[in-house]
Amino acid sequence: LSIRRQRQMCIRDRENMALMAAEMGIGSLWNGNIFFAYDELKNWLDAGEMVLAMSFGYPAHHPSPLNRKKEEDVIEIRR
Repeated sequence: LSIRRQRQMCIRDRENMALMAAEMGIGSLWNGNIFFAYDELKNWLDAGEMVLAMSFGYPAHHPSPLNRKKEEDVIEIRR
């Protein structure tokens, strides 16, 4: 597989994990910068190449959904 395809699959899998966790009431956070401690994390996990890190846990509180603008206020269709 090409590097581009591998990255796409990784992003897809990350999103699927976050969605499944949310469905189970578990919060998730993509830890974007793992490279500051890459070698230490890789040794601690005793696994192959690390491409992303995610944290999972139960949230202390569940915030209210944000107020969203109506679609017609933000989308303009031009023909």
